[in-house]
Amino acid sequence: TTSKTLPTTHPTLSSGIINVALGGYHGCAVTGAGAVKCWGTNSSYQLGTGSTSTGVSPVDPTGLASGVAKVMAGNSSSCALTTTGGLKCWGAYPGDNTTSKTVPTNVTGLTSGVSDAAMGSNFTCALTTTGGVKCWGINTYGNLGDTTTTTRNTAVDVTGLTSGVKAIATAVGANHACAINSSDNVVCWGYNNAGQLGDGTTTNRSSPVAVSGLGTAKAISVGTSHSCAVLLSNGEVRCWGGNSYMQLGTGVASTNSLTPVTAGHQWSVDYVVPKIYTGKKHSCMTYIDKLYCWGANDYGQLGLGTTSVSEDTAQESTLAFPIEKVTLGAEHTCVILKGGHTTCFGRNNRGQLGDGTTVNKTNVHNFILRNVANIASGDEFTCANGGLGMKCWGANNEGQLGDGTYTDRSTPGVVYSNKIFNGSLFAGSRSMCANSVGSTYCWGYNGSNQFGLGYNGATSLNEPTALQMSFKEIGIGEEHVCGVRNSGDVGVVYCAGYNNYGQLGSNDGDKESFTPVDNLPVELKNVNKLQVGEYHACVKDEGSEKLFCWGRNNYGQLGQARFATSFSPKYVPGTDSTFDFSSSWNHLCFIQKIPASSNVKPPQCFGYGQDGQLGNNDTQNINVPVFVQGAP
Repeated sequence: TTSKTLPTTHPTLSSGIINVALGGYHGCAVTGAGAVKCWGTNSSYQLGTGSTSTGVSPVDPTGLASGVAKVMAGNSSSCALTTTGGLKCWGAYPGDNTTSKTVPTNVTGLTSGVSDAAMGSNFTCALTTTGGVKCWGINTYGNLGDTTTTTRNTAVDVTGLTSGVKAIATAVGANHACAINSSDNVVCWGYNNAGQLGDGTTTNRSSPVAVSGLGTAKAISVGTSHSCAVLLSNGEVRCWGGNSYMQLGTGVASTNSLTPVTAGHQWSVDYVVPKIYTGKKHSCMTYIDKLYCWGANDYGQLGLGTTSVSEDTAQESTLAFPIEKVTLGAEHTCVILKGGHTTCFGRNNRGQLGDGTTVNKTNVHNFILRNVANIASGDEFTCANGGLGMKCWGANNEGQLGDGTYTDRSTPGVVYSNKIFNGSLFAGSRSMCANSVGSTYCWGYNGSNQFGLGYNGATSLNEPTALQMSFKEIGIGEEHVCGVRNSGDVGVVYCAGYNNYGQLGSNDGDKESFTPVDNLPVELKNVNKLQVGEYHACVKDEGSEKLFCWGRNNYGQLGQARFATSFSPKYVPGTDSTFDFSSSWNHLCFIQKIPASSNVKPPQCFGYGQDGQLGNNDTQNINVPVFVQGAP
């Protein structure tokens, strides 16, 4: 019960937390096992234990020991979104036709089909999977959006927002809410004393009104008396409403704004970023021959010449050489310099730096190969090809070096094959794939038959083995593999392996396939780039240049503004005109083109962020795209 002036590690919630929500005087969190923990004031049963005892330490709300994807906290109530899309609430106005509940209870009419929820000052709004918005609770200012000011104990439809809505927002202490509708426009309703509805007035509204002069948006956020949005066109942040604490970001206090104003310093967009890369715990981008990285740096994998726990904004590497290509492992980085020279830095416990030692390095120290054309890294190994043929080094416990053995190598060794691998390389955590003369070959871990060779295939392959189909792009997950065809049905995606999180994109439950299957819908039959994570996959559609993702979403790695698994591809909002993207184990980063321009926007990331790999000056998991800070 003692106040803290500096960030303090919680004694029982110091790791494994995927979501946190703070209410008026209480907080709740979701653990990696899907359990809810709550603490703080409990006078309205907002901790969900059946009593009003204050929770000085985290307590367990009744019936929520597993199966929860996200938790929300209001002034004197709490809600939990389950992994099956149901909503349970407790405390004041839980939405079950009562005014109070002592333990979590199903919200009437919302036991399934919910994708997100937001809690304000004694009212709650839910977003359904069909894009409808429903609200309930105290309605003094029209904050339920149903054209009345009548308090509701069960959910009612918000007028005009029964389908197609992409995001909703309200906040603790707020009596208004906002949404992004099907046209990507922002609408708001409720209390408007400071202009927080953005319609140019201070008149309360009991149904949604359009924010004046804003344009289309990709994200929204609401405070007690102000609101903000990120523009879809250029990533600019605009805010409106109360400004007594300079919350509009204009640098001027006490001047409210009834319509949107530009917040703070905006990104420069007059440059081109040629490439972006992701590893399990860090991310990098190249810009005018320079390397910028962010995320975990405990082994020097960011190339800064030093080590640190992590860097949560982009940092310029100390490499003094022009960069051609980059690849990121779990905790190491390798680069091809202009001219084909290759060097690696970071962790070296399995010889993954290829320098003949197992000593970690924090920067360029020597060149391990020359005349290299392509390179790819798994967790603790790397392969490269070019003028010296195909070579691999590092960990080899699953045969991922392809040299016919299972012995680690701390220097590059030749892959055991008479094939010439002279194109792009594709790495999984413990696997590698490459093309040769129109055929695709893979080696390494195959414990879930994800290479599509049929059931009961070898669990590991220490030599290149031909697949049943050839692919121009391949992505390797923990238990599945997907590829984009390069002949016949060009641009069509086939997947094989386990499907326990929908990672095959089949929309038929968790039915696995041990031979390649074409599951994606007809509108995604022209894919030009594919990236696969641990239990999910993402593609860039050739025609629309949009990103679509499917599979596991426990860290927000699908970019859907929620944490629910998807068994079929879903459009990632705000990824139109994507120029390049990279998806690693559980996060994704991308770069967008500016329409009608040769320039691009700063990089954006979403998903797992606890090592700073999203670059947004934070270490939280984020389920919508956020801009990388500190990039040039």
